[in-house]
Amino acid sequence: MLSRDYLEVGGVVAWVEAEKCVGCLTCVRICPYRVPKIRADLIGVGGIVGAAYIELALCHGCGVCVGECPAKAIQLLHYRDAQMEAKIAALREMAMRHHINIIGGSHPSRQPNGTIENIAYIFLRDGSVHEQTKIHATPSEVRCWQIQGGNRLNAIQTDCGPIGVLICYDSEFPELARRLADEGAKIIFCPYATDDRTGHLRVRYCAHARAIENQVYVVT
Repeated sequence: MLSRDYLEVGGVVAWVEAEKCVGCLTCVRICPYRVPKIRADLIGVGGIVGAAYIELALCHGCGVCVGECPAKAIQLLHYRDAQMEAKIAALREMAMRHHINIIGGSHPSRQPNGTIENIAYIFLRDGSVHEQTKIHATPSEVRCWQIQGGNRLNAIQTDCGPIGVLICYDSEFPELARRLADEGAKIIFCPYATDDRTGHLRVRYCAHARAIENQVYVVT
């Protein structure tokens, strides 16, 4: 790696249009990974000296800076539908090859009508692929990714019995888990990712509550 002249960055990353940057430091303050910096050699809006810069190799692609930038000078790059399609095909093949059921993490997925939903994909060993949309999009998802909440929630029939999936924030709404339990789900899977320990504990303790309320297993 060190012998290469350059590294090509893949995945979703944030990028600053320096000529639109007002040097307000919002991205510097708000980034949970402390990636954005102000570089004096860059020229911002109106010819001001100094503009924000994001090292692509360090960016986690969380999109927080994109949503909070008051000048709308930051964009998310490298989101491609083909990337998601390739991942789905690979996980489906893996489930069949190893004869296992896979509960995939959730991902922003573009729908045929152009909207973006946060969807978890479930790959069963028989080759079938199921989807579960996140019902309640968080404010930051709406702000940063323009994600829309879904309106479909159903138990999934597997060879291990019916299961359900609640994505992250959805675990905080008791009526969703109750619906899955009413449809016969004995195990509810909750894929999640949070930016801090407070968010992690909120999902964890809500998962505890949903398990007790419905007398089911909740897996995080």
